[in-house]
Amino acid sequence: MASSSRRRARSFAAIPLFLTVVVIACFPGPKAPEVPPNGTLDLRALGENEDDKGPLKVVFASPKGKLDGPSEITVLFNKPLRSLDLAGVEPPFPAEVLPKIDGTWQWAGTRAGTFVPARAGGGGSYRLPKATTFSVKIPKGTKALDGDVLAADYAFTFETERPRVVRTSPYQQARGLKPDATFELYFDQSVDAAEVQKNISLTVGKDQKPFTAEKKDPTNDKLYLIKPAAPLALASHITIRVKEGFKGKEGPLPLEAEQSFGFETYGPLTVEEVRCGYEQAKTTCNASGGLRVSFSNPAKAKDIKKAISVDGGLAIKWPS
Repeated sequence: MASSSRRRARSFAAIPLFLTVVVIACFPGPKAPEVPPNGTLDLRALGENEDDKGPLKVVFASPKGKLDGPSEITVLFNKPLRSLDLAGVEPPFPAEVLPKIDGTWQWAGTRAGTFVPARAGGGGSYRLPKATTFSVKIPKGTKALDGDVLAADYAFTFETERPRVVRTSPYQQARGLKPDATFELYFDQSVDAAEVQKNISLTVGKDQKPFTAEKKDPTNDKLYLIKPAAPLALASHITIRVKEGFKGKEGPLPLEAEQSFGFETYGPLTVEEVRCGYEQAKTTCNASGGLRVSFSNPAKAKDIKKAISVDGGLAIKWPS
């Protein structure tokens, strides 16, 4: 009983402290200064600018000129053309793409639209066909939400990437090729084997040589294998040219300027350079260092060891 009385006493003793905290927390703190409002904020004020007050016009359109990579068609007006309706009931975007390709215009807010090309078989957006000149037109009379109309047709043009070789194997300027070397050409878009055969030349030295062009992979019409009809001459410069006018399979625009790729077959074995460590070896060399010898062609280690000697009969310590 005595312990129970002590617990009740401690509980009652805590009540004044709790009440004190509550009372202090209820006292008002410093007040914010009272400043009379000098205006109101609404949605119209947030997006308003001088263009909104003028006649309807296009303020941004893209792309234009020559493309170098994927891009999307976008048009932006200076004022709203529609209200924010529920998806599926909005009016069609007032623009046309020529030549016509499968795809849809999608609204971006109330003033802009983006053209999304269709992917064959469905499954989402695709890219624009390559090697093609496109024009986009917004017709005169297009009406804004406030009743203003476009005073004249608005149009712009652009062209997608023309066909070209983007990679070779061996790499450009490769040296030391063997007589039975073949060449891989990787194009940036689908091309036809007959077009490759007709518009590519293979030159050894100054003489043009016959070759065959075929797909390296039957399912990949961007990668072609160039096979010379006869072994390449040694110590010769090899040139592969892609002629101006070469066309791909996606569009009619041809290659504008010839592409040229050079290679070299190996020649006689020669010593190209001798170095002391990383310094050019001339008349003196650091006695504690070693010599580095570079050859024009690959050679077997055992043949190199037989061919190199040092005056005075000094032994050579070869690297492992």
